[in-house]
Amino acid sequence: MPYLMERGARSVGAVGTCHGSYVVMHLSSEGLGGFGLMSGGVSIHPGHPGVMADNGEDEAEVYSHITSPQYFMATPDTPESLRPGGLAEDTIETVSV
Repeated sequence: MPYLMERGARSVGAVGTCHGSYVVMHLSSEGLGGFGLMSGGVSIHPGHPGVMADNGEDEAEVYSHITSPQYFMATPDTPESLRPGGLAEDTIETVSV
């Protein structure tokens, strides 16, 4: 955060693949989102629901703090919570393509 703010960042986005989507979710909910910098996130083959479960985190609780649009590029093994009509869509603004 200090690095971005010192250099005048006004808007950022994050992209994560597989377990990297965990970082996107937390940047969107706790880090950059809290400073109004996060413009959106893209998660390709998102694996964060499993990582959150392994860490004892509540997926819905993390989503409840996300204020920027998110896009989930699903694959056949993507959890139901990230599919249309799932927890993510019910909790945060998701972008469909």
